[in-house]
Amino acid sequence: MLPVEFTSFVRKRPFRAYRIRLTDGRYHDIVHPDMAVILGFDSVIVGIKDKKTGGSQEEILISLAQVTQIEFIDAS
Repeated sequence: MLPVEFTSFVRKRPFRAYRIRLTDGRYHDIVHPDMAVILGFDSVIVGIKDKKTGGSQEEILISLAQVTQIEFIDAS
């Protein structure tokens, strides 16, 4: 995925929740604008939510080359 394509989702206002699908079948739901931050031209840092507390548990670095699709989702 090109950085400009990803940037349009990260900077969309008003914010809409979206799902990042990866080449290995995993996906990450971004339900808050601060959960994903673009790092340079080829990667993004994603905050993974703690299922018990709802807070950020850890951050992972994803190469944009691993992203196969981004789609808007219903955050509820």
